Amino acid sequence: MKLREHSGLVGGWTEGLGGVGRAPVVPIDNRDVLVSVSLSLAVGSDTPLVTLTTTYQGNEHVRDIFVRDDRFGQALTNFLQTQVGKTVWEVGEVDVNFQR
Repeated sequence: MKLREHSGLVGGWTEGLGGVGRAPVVPIDNRDVLVSVSLSLAVGSDTPLVTLTTTYQGNEHVRDIFVRDDRFGQALTNFLQTQVGKTVWEVGEVDVNFQR
C-alpha cells in the first residue's frame, strides 16, 4: 500500500502544514523536500505526532502528521529518516508494508 493511504495515519498524509504563515512561499502539491523527521506527542494530547521539516524554494516548512499509536509512529519515523532528500509527494507514493 502507498504510504499516503496507510491506515495508521490520522487525518491523512501531510494534510497539516504547521508554521507556514511566516514563509513567503507555501509548498504546492507536496513538492517540498524532506530535511528531517521527529516523533513527539501533540501539545495537550496523548496522540503521537510525526513532524517533518521540509524546504521549498529556499524556505523551511513544518508538516505535522498525527498517527494512531507510538509503535506506528516509531516505524514511520524510522522509515521517513531513510527518505530524507525526496519530495513529500515522492515519499507518499512509496509502497510500504509496515503495520500500524
